[in-house]
Amino acid sequence: MITPVIDTLASEGVIFENHYVHPMCSPTRAAFMTGKYASNVGLQHHVILGNQASGLPLAEITLPELLRSRGYSTHIIGKWHLGFHTWDYHPNSRGFDSFLGYNLGANDYWNHSSAGWLDEERRQVKHNYGYDFWLNKVNVAEQLEGIHSMDLYAKEAERIIGSRFSQEAHAGPMFLYLAVQAPHSPLTPRPE
Repeated sequence: MITPVIDTLASEGVIFENHYVHPMCSPTRAAFMTGKYASNVGLQHHVILGNQASGLPLAEITLPELLRSRGYSTHIIGKWHLGFHTWDYHPNSRGFDSFLGYNLGANDYWNHSSAGWLDEERRQVKHNYGYDFWLNKVNVAEQLEGIHSMDLYAKEAERIIGSRFSQEAHAGPMFLYLAVQAPHSPLTPRPE
């Protein structure tokens, strides 16, 4: 057995063998969260921008909603990118018990602000949407400025997993969706 821990996880859990991705993130995330092709939920053509009032249709049942209805605790760390223009589209309203991460498509690793896209010709960011880093429904971007987001994600994952082991064995099953942004623009590596 080369990977005993992974093999044990697989034998005691659920193994997903197929998932179809799209060349853009919002459609792929929509497919993962619903189990449907992105075209069946209306998100096949584009990513959700900061100035768009759109998202994964509220009538769609998400994977964390389904799992939570079956006794799972559900957590998301990292990138959501499935709508945020009203609280109804926020991860905490779509089945997740906890959320640490950002709503838009791209987020600075250090100052946690979201930008629309980079104009390569002029080498400047177009459409800065401001601070976008959340702990549940509280924007904590300014408080966490200067801390690399990958460090924040790792610490939160350790906290969530650690809390499961410190609770009684009857705490119930857990679903942790870790959607890290690396490697995703804007690429802002550590100085070293």
